[in-house]
Amino acid sequence: MTHTEADRFERFTRHVRKRWGWFLALGIIYIIGGLAAIVLPISSTIAFTLVIGIFLVISGIVQIVQGFQMRDWQGVTWHMVMGVVSVIGGGYAVWNPLAGAIAITLVIAITFLIQGVAEIMMGVRVRPTDGWGWMVAAGVLAILAGLALLFSLPVSGLVTLGTFAGIAMLFTGITYVYIAMAARRLWRELGEHSKTAAA
Repeated sequence: MTHTEADRFERFTRHVRKRWGWFLALGIIYIIGGLAAIVLPISSTIAFTLVIGIFLVISGIVQIVQGFQMRDWQGVTWHMVMGVVSVIGGGYAVWNPLAGAIAITLVIAITFLIQGVAEIMMGVRVRPTDGWGWMVAAGVLAILAGLALLFSLPVSGLVTLGTFAGIAMLFTGITYVYIAMAARRLWRELGEHSKTAAA
């Protein structure tokens, strides 16, 4: 670690130590939000789909406006087509968030299937390297997850996004709480060390 990097790390840790309470509060908020999303997956799925839909509409409008501003660009036609598709898809997700959630879940399921096949092929290819078995196992689990989502549609579409978002928020909250507790412990240790040195 260079001297500059060490200085940046010291400044970062100093700020975290002084404001560990804010990190703890943020972590608790994330945990509560994550638990709520997991307990109420349909509501959180609808909310998550609405956010994605609004984002797609805004990004699509930006793409269309850019297309009119860059008429001489070779890829302007496809750029505007993607913008129109984003606006239509995002608008439909906002208008009918349940259908949008099912469509997004379908994409997730297909992604799991493709990822699973790729992981199995990679694991077989690198055999007998250490870890190849774990890679194949991960691929099998990904395929099973994808099939489970596909065969449980449309029910899975109503809960998958909210549950995934809840789990992500839960892990983020736990991370912030861990950082806060570590910073608090370090702050106390430094305080005790300063008192001892002064004595």
